[in-house]
Amino acid sequence: MSLAIEALKQDQNLNDIQALDHIIAMLDPSTSPPTPLLMIKKSAFTEDEVLSIGRISRRVGFATLFLPGIQADPPLDAVVSGTNTYQDVVDISPADLSAPTDDRPFFYQFDRGLPKELQSLGLVLGGVLVVTIVGLFAYAIMTRTPHLPSYTLYFSALGAGFMLVEIALIQQTRLFIGHPTLAVSLVIATLLISGGIGSALYRRIQPNITHLNPLPLILIILVVALWQTIWQIVTPQVIGSDPLIRVGVVVMMVFPLGLLMGIPFPLGLTVAGQTDARLVTLAWGMNGLFSVIGSVLAIAVAISVGFSAVFAVASTFYAVALIIAILR
Repeated sequence: MSLAIEALKQDQNLNDIQALDHIIAMLDPSTSPPTPLLMIKKSAFTEDEVLSIGRISRRVGFATLFLPGIQADPPLDAVVSGTNTYQDVVDISPADLSAPTDDRPFFYQFDRGLPKELQSLGLVLGGVLVVTIVGLFAYAIMTRTPHLPSYTLYFSALGAGFMLVEIALIQQTRLFIGHPTLAVSLVIATLLISGGIGSALYRRIQPNITHLNPLPLILIILVVALWQTIWQIVTPQVIGSDPLIRVGVVVMMVFPLGLLMGIPFPLGLTVAGQTDARLVTLAWGMNGLFSVIGSVLAIAVAISVGFSAVFAVASTFYAVALIIAILR
């Protein structure tokens, strides 16, 4: 109902009361749990239509919940009378009844805040992170490995940042491609292939790597920011095109970002190996751990704010890596 009201208000410039004239809500109590039935019409229901539907629903044993101009059960009665807006109903509800959007498409998420399962997973990962930090601290004291804190932050930020961008890209392209499995396969394959090419090209351009070059990280942050704007401009023009064309658009849009994202990690491995071979092992471990943390964080941010914010959080992690690169 929230989605229908929001769509009617935007499409036809209606207010809450006018939008409700396009909606009939009923319930079939014979099933367990009761089955809801929502009827939505592009034009407002006429009085004769409402009366006819009401009579038929009672005849077949349906319970009517909302009939425009005839019946409005709480809390919609307050909306019809003008006492509350529909947004007030959404705000005061113990469940999350807000309309899903492309940016927050969690139509099955009725809990306010993060789901309990995600909270539990976050606690587990938090425990793992604490143990890892304590272990690293003890390891640094015992071995006196040079630059261990800075490389830990660098590779951790890369792991989380990469995963955040990947998940956000999958969500953005899923709606455009029209099939979740294809979107996942396409984005991951494009990122891995382009990342490998980016790493190889950088080694050809810079064969003698002796320091962490901040330029690729700067470009990643800029391209991530530009990507969303360009995506919103390009995709409406070709969303009705042949599937192969849409696949090509996704590849062309993701490929340049993947080229850049493939540079910082192997670059860091080379420099870390020159500093101390033990840092290479540390790099793989911390990058892997924060890839997992980044995937959970991406969903938490998307549920709370939206997938657009996931790109911003990813840029923050890449900014952390950039600071380390500049200071090193």
